[in-house]
Amino acid sequence: MSATEPPPRLYVDGHNLLHRAAFGFPARITSRSGRDITLVFGFFALIRAAARNLDTPPPEVIVVFDGQDGAAERRALLPQYKPPVTGDEEAFADLPRIHEGLNLLGIHWIEDNKWEADDVIASLITAQPAREHLIMSTDKDFYQLLSPRVSVLNTQRRADRRRIHPVDVHDKHGVLPHQWCDYRALTGDKSDNIPGIRSIGDKTATRLLTGEAHLEDLDKLDRLTGRTGHLIRQQWDHLILWRTLNPTSHRHPCPCGQSTPAQRSTTGPRHHRRTRPMEIRDHQFSAAPRRERNKVVCDGLPADARATKPSAGTTISQTPT
Repeated sequence: MSATEPPPRLYVDGHNLLHRAAFGFPARITSRSGRDITLVFGFFALIRAAARNLDTPPPEVIVVFDGQDGAAERRALLPQYKPPVTGDEEAFADLPRIHEGLNLLGIHWIEDNKWEADDVIASLITAQPAREHLIMSTDKDFYQLLSPRVSVLNTQRRADRRRIHPVDVHDKHGVLPHQWCDYRALTGDKSDNIPGIRSIGDKTATRLLTGEAHLEDLDKLDRLTGRTGHLIRQQWDHLILWRTLNPTSHRHPCPCGQSTPAQRSTTGPRHHRRTRPMEIRDHQFSAAPRRERNKVVCDGLPADARATKPSAGTTISQTPT
């Protein structure tokens, strides 16, 4: 990276990481007073571990949360789209503490009531196409955004496979990023409650979309034959609707999408605004040395969070999540 080139941006899919922090640890973490701090500790531990293991200069970090009504526009088209998860409200009760922690660390965060995190992140990337962007998420919907300058960071994968590039998607699924929405419409997406075409799995979808084809190309390429072709023709309108739900929107007017965020203003979204890149360094996430009694339990944390141990006085209960 040249001296004049801005540092990479690391976008954290906030609610995706909240789920991992709340439900992905093998044991509950409590403070000295007995308060359950699993969500807060896990959230920051996972961010820190991810940033420390990047093979890039220290990134500018932006955490983006889903807005409460962010899915409303898509639910108007498909009422069962991305239904609320039972238990989320209780599990995420400490979200204001995470907002406070991000503010204290000087990390920019965005939560716009009318937008999903996917759309905000897509808009930020579109605003600076020449910059290097990383998206920390396990959500495969972000594969549609991949390019030579955009990669996905999935820290649940082993260390040498955590960065996902367009070639990785093609090697695994046989499609390119611009085909991802067609692919998902055919196979379905359980996390978004999109059913897909029954009996069409990954291999069939890959075969249908061979040669960078899109759904509209299948008929003229004579690929709508046999039972599979009959099913697709029968559910064509649904298929197009499902694909319509998947693409990210690039229309969010986010202030940090430009080089000088302090010169722009917004109303509505909650965000912590900063005017300079954020560098994550060890002292910003430092924890007091752990006590020996925590050793065995700490080693049972998810692999991508082991770099951050609880501070002295923090205990980990053995009650499973």
